[in-house]
Amino acid sequence: MVLSGPNLSKEIDQGLPAATVVSSLDETAAATVQRALAGDRFRVYTNTDPLGTELGGTLKNVIAIAVGVCDGLHLGTNAKAALITRSLTEIIRIGTHLGGQAETFYGLSGLGDLLATCNSALSRNYQVGHRLAQGSR
Repeated sequence: MVLSGPNLSKEIDQGLPAATVVSSLDETAAATVQRALAGDRFRVYTNTDPLGTELGGTLKNVIAIAVGVCDGLHLGTNAKAALITRSLTEIIRIGTHLGGQAETFYGLSGLGDLLATCNSALSRNYQVGHRLAQGSR
């Protein structure tokens, strides 16, 4: 079972609305976890592609570092948008090659997580890239 999505922990801790996906080959198990975790401000979806869910949640980290570099170098919103958009295509290529389902990468653990991680100063990976661009190690 895999839990992944655009879940910045500080926002969840503050009670801000969020959504996630729990993925398992066992749909009954996923539904059980869905019911256990869901709340008024935390929406939980399910899917049956744990590999794609894991890959979406992993591959976006590399992109978030690159986006942090882009912002740290003040390359602008156009460059950032192009980077994120082209990166989604690459994530889907890699993810499907490794066995994930293409539609998974358009969901919360793919595009959703990519957007949150690449657009928030709360993202550790984004911060790494931003600091690298400014000369930190």
